[in-house]
Amino acid sequence: MRNVCFFSGDITRCGGTERITIRLANELARQRNTRVQILSWTESGPEPGFPLDSRVERYALFKQNVPMKLFLLPAVFRLRRFVQQQKITHLIDADIILSVVSVPALRGLPCRLISWEHFHFRENLGCRMRDFGRWLAKRFADAIVVLTEDDRSQYLATPAKADIVCIPHVIPEKNDSPSACPVPDGRFILSVGRLDFQKGFERIPELAGPLFEKHPDLKWVLVGDGAFRSRIEADIRVRGLTGKILLAGWQNPYPFYEKAEFLVMTSRYEGFGLVLLEALSENCPVVAFACKHGPADIVRDGVNGFLIPPEDFSCLREKIEYLLTHPEIRRSFSDNARESIALFSLESFMDRWNSILTGGKEQ
Repeated sequence: MRNVCFFSGDITRCGGTERITIRLANELARQRNTRVQILSWTESGPEPGFPLDSRVERYALFKQNVPMKLFLLPAVFRLRRFVQQQKITHLIDADIILSVVSVPALRGLPCRLISWEHFHFRENLGCRMRDFGRWLAKRFADAIVVLTEDDRSQYLATPAKADIVCIPHVIPEKNDSPSACPVPDGRFILSVGRLDFQKGFERIPELAGPLFEKHPDLKWVLVGDGAFRSRIEADIRVRGLTGKILLAGWQNPYPFYEKAEFLVMTSRYEGFGLVLLEALSENCPVVAFACKHGPADIVRDGVNGFLIPPEDFSCLREKIEYLLTHPEIRRSFSDNARESIALFSLESFMDRWNSILTGGKEQ
């Protein structure tokens, strides 16, 4: 009997990490002789933001959110006790920072440890403990799963005891539930993700102004929410773009993918770029900065979209204008979209994960 536990920060959050963790947990729960559990540091909501198979068990290390630095030692003891009581055979850190807890907690226990990197080796999100988590995982985990070959090479630049394995994300399951926010009539560009520094959406009002002058019927929809919302709203008002740039909040993005002219990704960095797979799976072309890491593994420049040199807003505006005025190119990108992401199939994703869980060294 294989008893797999995902150790998560908070599985009730609605980010890409939680979404892909739940997808893998659901698929494993459907396999014979596999028990699946998710243990969160804490749970801020009553239910996960994505459908979770009823066979997946949920637990929390703490009833309320507590700082990791202050509660590191209690967390180590609680996790160790949980693994022993539940007879966990495989622990998957759903965020590599959690290795600071899992590595000492599993010392001497017959439990395989897999650390899952959802960002990339050079990005610590302003938290040095994440760097320490990577250091521990490289030396004590059985395997580290990364999302791109580029990131794998970064991990292998220094010696590592852990196997460093590249498993790209799978094409997300389509969410067929209706969006609470109506999809706009007419032409619109789409961006999807958190409203924060990483995604770079606060640059969109300045970028979009000249486009609206040339295309007065055009709108730009941002699906997502976050710390930069008030900042973006203020800039929209100052530039007189109210009603042109629409902040839809967290919604099911699929109805928007189906109607958008194309998706624009303005990220400063990515761990992978899951929304690119979502959009292309719905035949929605994409325009994305070729930031580190992920977009260059997904977007085939001139085939299913455009890759733009990082932070080159002049080029980005030029390519957006080109797509808006060349519907035949949009149709070509759309026709190529789904076929171009066949590499990210569920079958390939699960084959690689099952190999790692059984001790293989898929790369």
